[in-house]
Amino acid sequence: MLLMVLGAAGVSAQSAPPPAQTPVPKPFPTGTPPSSPAKPPVAPPVQLGVPVTGDGASIDPLLATSTIYTGAAFLESFDAGETGRSQRVFVFGTNDTYDAVVAFYKTQLRKGGEEVVKAPRVHQFDVGAFDARTMPQRPSVIVKDYTSPDPAGYIHVAGTTEKRFKTLIQIIPAVK
Repeated sequence: MLLMVLGAAGVSAQSAPPPAQTPVPKPFPTGTPPSSPAKPPVAPPVQLGVPVTGDGASIDPLLATSTIYTGAAFLESFDAGETGRSQRVFVFGTNDTYDAVVAFYKTQLRKGGEEVVKAPRVHQFDVGAFDARTMPQRPSVIVKDYTSPDPAGYIHVAGTTEKRFKTLIQIIPAVK
């Protein structure tokens, strides 16, 4: 009898569990769909890696008062902040020399800025008052020489297209 009980237990242990029931689909709600929160206006899309023409507002309204290096290509933008202190960083590339870009910003901004790193060279121009309560980054234009250590420069990839830039420009506008 013990063998029969053990044999039955072994057979039941090997049997497959009952099939899981598929959830019943929920019907779609009737009436008007709930309204989504209003989104802020966004500038028309800019093709990445293509030289910018016109002012910065063509890329993003935050750049309306920013000076963009002539012929620089818009590469990307990203959020530099913490929750509640959001600030955008806009990155541009050019194959003009670091020295030419720094000279341009010295005349356009009428400030000398300062070279904050010697190798690879990085020059920073402050462009607005910094408020640590509302900004994670100082409003500035930062120019970086990407020919050191690789003379070919920074490689930017968008989809399947890659392009190199000798100098990058990072613009961090003030938060209003």
